[in-house]
Amino acid sequence: MANFEENMMVALYWGGEIISEMSGFRYNKGARMIISMSISTSYVELVAMLHEKMRTNSENIQNIHAHFKVKLQGLLNLK
Repeated sequence: MANFEENMMVALYWGGEIISEMSGFRYNKGARMIISMSISTSYVELVAMLHEKMRTNSENIQNIHAHFKVKLQGLLNLK
């Protein structure tokens, strides 16, 4: 199991709308799931994880949007 410092909590939202506001963006529904994810997760791994959690596949989900609110205390290894 990875050290907590190497993970981040990610809220997953789906089944609603993204609302654009002056202060940024919000979703019109609450988070459907909150997961712990390694900061070294690749894009391919992330998409596979999202499909698993949402019980979907690439045929019925073509667009995945991400919005980050990050407080950095170290260096993230983004691939």
